[in-house]
Amino acid sequence: MRKTSLFILIMFISFKQLNAQKGEQSLAAGLVAAFPGKDNYNFDYDWNTGFGVEVSGQSNLTQKGAVLLQLQALRFTGKFNANSTTSTKTLVNVSLQGGYRYQFAPSGFFANVLVGAEAGTDGSFAIATVGAGKRFSLGLVHFMDASLEYTGSFLSRFNVKAVVSLFQRDKE
Repeated sequence: MRKTSLFILIMFISFKQLNAQKGEQSLAAGLVAAFPGKDNYNFDYDWNTGFGVEVSGQSNLTQKGAVLLQLQALRFTGKFNANSTTSTKTLVNVSLQGGYRYQFAPSGFFANVLVGAEAGTDGSFAIATVGAGKRFSLGLVHFMDASLEYTGSFLSRFNVKAVVSLFQRDKE
């Protein structure tokens, strides 16, 4: 009975209608976990999972499309393995990206495409991000976006994130 109730609750949440309105604007903030691949420039580094924060703004152009602006700060630690010596290093990256979000259906599923720049302790780089996620309603005016993204950069990574709305302004 518990499994059935849990399944019905998940299905109800997944398919609740979330209709975006043209002209609607929102600001959201939340946490990010980043799972890095190999460092494309420093082959002797093995980076651990990074953690950070994100602030994102959205302005809906249509009921299905919106422009995005995303500011993200991530911190990684890693091991340097070369010449039979091992040391640790910390890497802090701050990225600013702009892009587009497409909402597939009123159920809240979406896809993002972003491009921008990333600056960190190892220099500055151009980056690109693609991702998909789901928006969950948290009452009348608040929401949570949960998503999985792939960011291509000098330290390519998969990001798992959850951001919660700080405010949402309807069209006037």
